[in-house]
Amino acid sequence: MARSTIMTVAALLVASISAYASSAVASTPTATNAALAAKLQAELPKGRTLSCAARASLTSISSLVRVFVTYQNDRTAPVSLWWIDESGKEVLYAKILAGKSDMQAGSFTSFWVIKDMAGRCIEIIQPGTATDTVHIK
Repeated sequence: MARSTIMTVAALLVASISAYASSAVASTPTATNAALAAKLQAELPKGRTLSCAARASLTSISSLVRVFVTYQNDRTAPVSLWWIDESGKEVLYAKILAGKSDMQAGSFTSFWVIKDMAGRCIEIIQPGTATDTVHIK
């Protein structure tokens, strides 16, 4: 593919993501998600770790842009990985043994809760477009 074609496709993708995020947020009832979508555009590649205190206000937003993230459990005990769906419900995706890892496909508009085996939240992860490995400590 020619460089100009690649740049045009990239520009269309960015415009599409921006338009999609804006329309998804417009149909979302909470101001928290609107503020989040604005921050996403500014922090897109990085990803971030959130405090468990933020859990009650989070919902994932559907996205066509996929990211693949490896969750590496650096702890001495197993953990569980939960996806927060579009309605705010937690869905169990994986149990990760100590020293092991698990790869998940997601999006930069999704949230993942990492819990200990007693069900206590350790941290919340929001992948970025360049996030590849999250170390669970």
